[in-house]
Amino acid sequence: MLKLSSTIIVSTLLLSANFNLEEYVKKDLVKNPRVKVNKVELVDKRELKEAPDWTLYMFLMNLTYKGKEDVIPERVFVNEKKGLVSNNLYSYKLHKEIGKDIRPELGSEY
Repeated sequence: MLKLSSTIIVSTLLLSANFNLEEYVKKDLVKNPRVKVNKVELVDKRELKEAPDWTLYMFLMNLTYKGKEDVIPERVFVNEKKGLVSNNLYSYKLHKEIGKDIRPELGSEY
């Protein structure tokens, strides 16, 4: 069995059936009250073969801070079965960080 260590646990999910990315970003990821989350756009969602219970969400956050709007790329690993969210996953079995080299797939318009 693959042993995983969440290097940084960001949040524990509420006991719900589905992970809500926008709600997570607004309530748990962006903590600064002066930063307004305008939009969260899911770019890619992947199941991880190295970590069967974990899903990688890659997304863009459209934020406003001090009147300036910016788009910030971010990613989180989610384990819905255990109700965990993490910024990083490390496999002791593979001796490497999982998902480090995963990039979103480009659509046909590129």
